[in-house]
Amino acid sequence: MEKKVVYLSLSIGLYCFLASLWVIFSIYKNKIGYLNRIESYYIHDFETLPAFLCSVGLFVWFKNIKIQYNRWINMCASSTFVVYIIHQVPIFYENLWNDLFAFERFASEKYFFVYFILAVAVIFIVCVIIDQICLNLSKSYYRGII
Repeated sequence: MEKKVVYLSLSIGLYCFLASLWVIFSIYKNKIGYLNRIESYYIHDFETLPAFLCSVGLFVWFKNIKIQYNRWINMCASSTFVVYIIHQVPIFYENLWNDLFAFERFASEKYFFVYFILAVAVIFIVCVIIDQICLNLSKSYYRGII
Protein backbone atom coordinates (compact mmCIF):
# COMPACT_ATOMS: atom_id res chain seq x y z
CA MET A 1 0.00 0.00 0.00
CA GLU A 2 2.85 2.39 0.77
CA LYS A 3 4.34 2.00 -2.73
CA LYS A 4 1.01 2.99 -4.26
CA VAL A 5 0.97 6.20 -2.26
CA VAL A 6 4.57 6.99 -3.25
CA TYR A 7 3.91 6.39 -6.97
CA LEU A 8 0.70 8.38 -6.87
CA SER A 9 2.35 11.24 -4.96
CA LEU A 10 5.27 11.36 -7.40
CA SER A 11 2.97 11.26 -10.42
CA ILE A 12 0.63 13.93 -9.12
CA GLY A 13 3.53 16.09 -7.91
CA LEU A 14 5.28 15.91 -11.27
CA TYR A 15 2.04 16.59 -13.09
CA CYS A 16 1.33 19.66 -10.90
CA PHE A 17 4.89 20.87 -11.45
CA LEU A 18 4.51 20.53 -15.22
CA ALA A 19 1.11 22.21 -15.17
CA SER A 20 2.62 25.10 -13.21
CA LEU A 21 5.47 25.39 -15.71
CA TRP A 22 2.99 25.36 -18.55
CA VAL A 23 0.97 28.19 -16.97
CA ILE A 24 4.09 30.24 -16.24
CA PHE A 25 5.48 29.75 -19.74
CA SER A 26 2.09 30.55 -21.30
CA ILE A 27 1.88 33.82 -19.39
CA TYR A 28 5.45 35.01 -19.98
CA LYS A 29 6.34 33.52 -23.38
CA ASN A 30 5.38 36.67 -25.26
CA LYS A 31 7.39 38.88 -22.91
CA ILE A 32 10.55 36.76 -22.89
CA GLY A 33 11.34 35.45 -26.38
CA TYR A 34 13.44 32.39 -25.59
CA LEU A 35 10.71 30.96 -23.31
CA ASN A 36 8.64 30.26 -26.40
CA ARG A 37 11.29 27.87 -27.75
CA ILE A 38 11.80 26.22 -24.36
CA GLU A 39 8.07 25.76 -23.94
CA SER A 40 7.58 24.17 -27.33
CA TYR A 41 10.57 21.80 -26.96
CA TYR A 42 10.40 20.79 -23.31
CA ILE A 43 6.87 21.37 -22.04
CA HIS A 44 4.25 20.85 -24.76
CA ASP A 45 5.64 17.97 -26.79
CA PHE A 46 4.61 14.40 -26.02
CA GLU A 47 8.15 13.14 -26.60
CA THR A 48 9.66 15.03 -23.65
CA LEU A 49 11.20 13.55 -20.52
CA PRO A 50 8.60 15.08 -18.16
CA ALA A 51 5.74 13.63 -20.21
CA PHE A 52 7.47 10.24 -20.17
CA LEU A 53 7.98 10.38 -16.39
CA CYS A 54 4.34 11.31 -15.81
CA SER A 55 3.25 8.45 -18.04
CA VAL A 56 5.44 5.91 -16.26
CA GLY A 57 4.29 7.09 -12.83
CA LEU A 58 0.63 6.91 -13.75
CA PHE A 59 1.10 3.53 -15.45
CA VAL A 60 2.75 2.04 -12.36
CA TRP A 61 0.05 3.49 -10.13
CA PHE A 62 -2.80 2.08 -12.25
CA LYS A 63 -0.97 -1.23 -12.70
CA ASN A 64 -1.15 -1.88 -8.97
CA ILE A 65 -4.84 -1.07 -8.58
CA LYS A 66 -7.12 -4.07 -8.09
CA ILE A 67 -10.43 -3.47 -9.86
CA GLN A 68 -13.29 -5.94 -9.87
CA TYR A 69 -14.72 -7.13 -13.16
CA ASN A 70 -16.99 -4.54 -14.75
CA ARG A 71 -18.51 -5.08 -18.17
CA TRP A 72 -18.62 -1.36 -19.06
CA ILE A 73 -15.03 -0.72 -18.02
CA ASN A 74 -13.84 -3.71 -20.05
CA MET A 75 -15.85 -2.62 -23.09
CA CYS A 76 -14.40 0.91 -22.95
CA ALA A 77 -10.90 -0.42 -22.29
CA SER A 78 -11.08 -2.80 -25.24
CA SER A 79 -12.20 0.04 -27.51
CA THR A 80 -9.66 2.63 -26.35
CA PHE A 81 -7.04 1.71 -28.94
CA VAL A 82 -9.66 1.92 -31.69
CA VAL A 83 -10.70 5.35 -30.38
CA TYR A 84 -7.09 6.47 -30.60
CA ILE A 85 -6.70 5.11 -34.13
CA ILE A 86 -9.96 6.66 -35.38
CA HIS A 87 -9.43 10.15 -34.03
CA GLN A 88 -5.72 10.36 -34.93
CA VAL A 89 -6.01 9.33 -38.58
CA PRO A 90 -4.93 12.43 -40.56
CA ILE A 91 -8.14 12.51 -42.60
CA PHE A 92 -10.33 12.54 -39.49
CA TYR A 93 -7.99 14.63 -37.35
CA GLU A 94 -8.39 17.85 -39.30
CA ASN A 95 -12.12 17.36 -39.75
CA LEU A 96 -12.76 16.57 -36.09
CA TRP A 97 -10.66 19.18 -34.36
CA ASN A 98 -10.72 22.06 -36.84
CA ASP A 99 -13.97 21.72 -38.79
CA LEU A 100 -16.52 19.84 -36.70
CA PHE A 101 -15.61 21.09 -33.22
CA ALA A 102 -13.62 24.19 -34.33
CA PHE A 103 -11.50 24.49 -31.21
CA GLU A 104 -9.57 27.48 -32.52
CA ARG A 105 -12.77 29.55 -32.71
CA PHE A 106 -13.72 28.73 -29.12
CA ALA A 107 -10.25 28.89 -27.56
CA SER A 108 -10.82 32.32 -26.06
CA GLU A 109 -14.38 31.68 -24.90
CA LYS A 110 -15.33 31.61 -21.23
CA TYR A 111 -16.53 28.00 -21.21
CA PHE A 112 -13.85 26.54 -23.48
CA PHE A 113 -12.80 23.95 -20.89
CA VAL A 114 -16.38 22.61 -20.61
CA TYR A 115 -16.69 22.62 -24.40
CA PHE A 116 -13.39 20.75 -24.72
CA ILE A 117 -14.35 18.08 -22.15
CA LEU A 118 -17.75 17.55 -23.78
CA ALA A 119 -16.21 17.33 -27.26
CA VAL A 120 -13.68 14.74 -26.10
CA ALA A 121 -16.46 12.74 -24.40
CA VAL A 122 -18.59 12.84 -27.57
CA ILE A 123 -15.65 11.71 -29.72
CA PHE A 124 -14.86 8.88 -27.31
CA ILE A 125 -18.48 7.68 -27.10
CA VAL A 126 -19.02 7.82 -30.88
CA CYS A 127 -15.76 5.93 -31.52
CA VAL A 128 -16.69 3.26 -28.94
CA ILE A 129 -20.09 2.86 -30.60
CA ILE A 130 -18.41 2.51 -34.02
CA ASP A 131 -16.04 -0.10 -32.59
CA GLN A 132 -18.87 -2.07 -30.97
CA ILE A 133 -20.85 -2.05 -34.23
CA CYS A 134 -17.79 -3.32 -36.11
CA LEU A 135 -17.19 -6.02 -33.49
CA ASN A 136 -20.80 -7.23 -33.60
CA LEU A 137 -20.83 -7.24 -37.41
CA SER A 138 -17.57 -9.17 -37.59
CA LYS A 139 -18.75 -11.68 -34.96
CA SER A 140 -21.98 -12.35 -36.84
CA TYR A 141 -20.08 -12.63 -40.13
CA TYR A 142 -17.55 -15.10 -38.74
CA ARG A 143 -20.29 -17.15 -37.06
CA GLY A 144 -21.87 -17.61 -40.48
CA ILE A 145 -18.56 -18.82 -41.94
CA ILE A 146 -17.67 -21.19 -39.11
